[in-house]
Amino acid sequence: MDLMYIAAAAGNSGESKLSMEYLMQSVLLVIIVVVMFVIMLAWSKWSKKRRRK
Repeated sequence: MDLMYIAAAAGNSGESKLSMEYLMQSVLLVIIVVVMFVIMLAWSKWSKKRRRK
């Protein structure tokens, strides 16, 4: 809900600062998701190796 509101506000008001803040937030969110995914992938591989031993 908050993200939608921010997106609408960024679209309505032509301020580049607000849209930049929204862009930075989106990029940060994507980076966090990717990092978490990579960690999960590495953890699953590591746990599989431990089970074989």
